[in-house]
Amino acid sequence: PPLARAVGAGSVVVAAEVSGPDRAAEGAVSAALAGGGGGSFAADLAARYRDQGADELVFYDITASPEGRTLDYGWVRDIARLLDIPFSVAGGIRSVDQAARCLDHGADKVSINSPALERPELIGELADRFGSQCVVLGVDSKRSGDDWVVHQYTGDPTASRTAGRRTMD
Repeated sequence: PPLARAVGAGSVVVAAEVSGPDRAAEGAVSAALAGGGGGSFAADLAARYRDQGADELVFYDITASPEGRTLDYGWVRDIARLLDIPFSVAGGIRSVDQAARCLDHGADKVSINSPALERPELIGELADRFGSQCVVLGVDSKRSGDDWVVHQYTGDPTASRTAGRRTMD
């Protein structure tokens, strides 16, 4: 059924974890997508969600940061061409220039996570250049005893580690 009818009133923002343009992240709901239109996995997934009534899409290339790379600008372009709804991307965006390339290829927003933990001033640099409406900060938190702590590189279990910060700090 269309997404909007499945969840009721309000906006439907779909967040999909991918591992590059052609793979669903292990365990992601997106792994259930079967078939496809001959494009990249991510583009086929975006078209599916668009057709089901999503109001906004967020694609996280969750293995980009742990692998030391940025996301594939080609799939950003391919997905953006399919959509008439807001589209955000994340994955290894470590500089203003990399964010600009994502936006130039059609993304409406960029989301940063591990790179912001490595270099917190990146958040302000991006907001100054593109406006705060184009910058999203993602935070991965895990329970540790009675508290929640920030983790980084969560797209790769072998690279994932605490960031030395409590979530509410």
